Amino acid sequence: MNRTVLIFSISLLIGIGVSILYVQIVALADTKASDVELNEVKSYDSSQAPPDTLQGSITSMDGEVLWQSRTATESALLDAPISIQQGEAIETGTDGEVTIVFDNEMKIDVFSNSSISFNQTLPATIVVAHNGGEVEYSKGTSSIPLSIRVRHLLVKLNEGAISITLHETENKDQEIEESEVTVRVIEGSATAAWNGLEYETNYEILDEGESLFYDDISRESERL
Repeated sequence: MNRTVLIFSISLLIGIGVSILYVQIVALADTKASDVELNEVKSYDSSQAPPDTLQGSITSMDGEVLWQSRTATESALLDAPISIQQGEAIETGTDGEVTIVFDNEMKIDVFSNSSISFNQTLPATIVVAHNGGEVEYSKGTSSIPLSIRVRHLLVKLNEGAISITLHETENKDQEIEESEVTVRVIEGSATAAWNGLEYETNYEILDEGESLFYDDISRESERL
C-alpha cells in the first residue's frame, strides 16, 4: 500500500514538474516572439513610403517650389529636382511652377500659388489631394488610374488632360466662406462625383471641351 502511494506521489511530482517546465518554455518562446515583432516595428522607417508604392520625378521646376516630406510638419524650399513619394506634398509660390511625372505617361503641372499632396501612389491607382490653386493633370490610356480629391469632390481622369482650379476665401475668423472648384476637360474625358448635403450621390461625365463648376459649401454644381 505504501509502495503504491509512493509511486503515485513520485508520478504526481514528475507531472507537476513537467507542466511547470512546459509553461516556462512557452512563456520564453512568446517573449522572444514579442521581441522579434517589436524589433520589426522599430526597424520600420516612417520617412520612407511602403516598398510597393510608385515614385514620381520632378522633371522641371521654376521659381518658388516647396516640398513637405512624409514626416515633416513644415514645407522646405526646393533648390533642385527630387523624387516624390506617397505621403508627400508640393506647393508653389507666386512665381513657382513644377512638373511631376509618374510612369512616363502621367504628368502633373502645378502652377503658381497651388498645392497638392500625394495620398496614394500604388500601382493600382494614384490619388492626389488638390489643396488649392490651379493644376493640370494628364495621362495616357494605358497608364495608371488617376483620381483627384478636391475637398468633397472626387474627379477621375479617364484619359487625356484636365485642368482643376480651387479658389477659396476665408472670413476674419479664418473660416472658409467660399470654396469653388472648376474642372475643365482639355482632351479626353473625366468623371466627377460627390455627395450632396443630404448624402445623395451626384456625378457628371465630362468630355473634351466641357467644364464643371462645383460649390463645395452648397455641394451644388453647374455645367459650363
